[in-house]
Amino acid sequence: KIELSLSDKKNDDKILELLYRFVNKNNELSEYLGFDSYVNYRDITYNRIYTQTDVNNFIENAKNYLMPLMDNNGNFIDCKSKVSSLSTPEYSFLYEFEYTSIYDKDYKTKRLLDDYSKKMGGSYYKYYNNFFDNGHFLFGNKGASVKTAYTNDYLSYFGPNYQKASTVIHEFGHYYSMNNSNCLSKSLDLQEFYSQANEYLFNSYLEQYSQKNLKKVFDTTSCLLIDSACNNILIASSLREFENRIYSATLSQPSDIYGIWNDIVTNEYDGRIKDYWKIEVRYDIYYLSYATSVVGALSLYDYSKTSFNDAKVAYIKASGNYNIDDDLEEILKKSGLVSPFSEDAFKLIKKLVEEKR
Repeated sequence: KIELSLSDKKNDDKILELLYRFVNKNNELSEYLGFDSYVNYRDITYNRIYTQTDVNNFIENAKNYLMPLMDNNGNFIDCKSKVSSLSTPEYSFLYEFEYTSIYDKDYKTKRLLDDYSKKMGGSYYKYYNNFFDNGHFLFGNKGASVKTAYTNDYLSYFGPNYQKASTVIHEFGHYYSMNNSNCLSKSLDLQEFYSQANEYLFNSYLEQYSQKNLKKVFDTTSCLLIDSACNNILIASSLREFENRIYSATLSQPSDIYGIWNDIVTNEYDGRIKDYWKIEVRYDIYYLSYATSVVGALSLYDYSKTSFNDAKVAYIKASGNYNIDDDLEEILKKSGLVSPFSEDAFKLIKKLVEEKR
């Protein structure tokens, strides 16, 4: 077992060797299958139908709009100060919301999920009740339990430390879209939009409709979400540039891979991105989908600040899908939201960051 810690460099040589073999074998695979590049092959297997031009626009917008917002500590919002300003009761509730199971402390956070789902109404509330009443979930709390959360074949699993309210509502977004959609064949980007958008809409609901003494808490959780989203977008952007280069370069030795990563981070990201190249052996050309979908989720969050009810309708409508050929961009457009590949999307993110500072 190789540890993929970003801060611990003791296994870097082993991981580089593994990634070197991985890249070469993947290139052999894509050539055998008749694809011009492995990146193109993986985009197709993830059902991405946007173009490399779209991807380039996303990367350039991420760098042009988000890099100037990042401070010297790599933060977009000073979340530590936000947390420090909370009273002791507020901080205790924030800790419970962010770190403990929905079934801890007299079901306080579980009731937040119940109230939100009732507010969503319609098919959402129907499937929410079905999810809990008929046991379409599993909480793993034994020593050997897998430490992650995922949804597969209409069952959601929540491992140790993955049982907080936001994780449950995130995975329920997957469950709901799987059940509510007319078309189960969706791009990875769209699948991730349903889960992330549900998480952001849930937090917007808590900001707007929670008890007065908790509003500051949920304003803080929104700051945490938005700050994390900006980081994830830049990380995904840097990884996509890395992927494009390692799969098109002639690699003579494993160290060439780190040289490519270091060149990208130094020259394109001011040295502010950690060694995320390591996760490429585990999450193969995946993170772009997570980033495009979170841009869509931020668009829905912004929409909900003007009218939560309209945003709710947009989300439920989007989760029903329109056509089997619709991808994330088309679904967002039909739901009145901005394209993740547009400059307007990043102007919106910039606005959200500045509002929360």
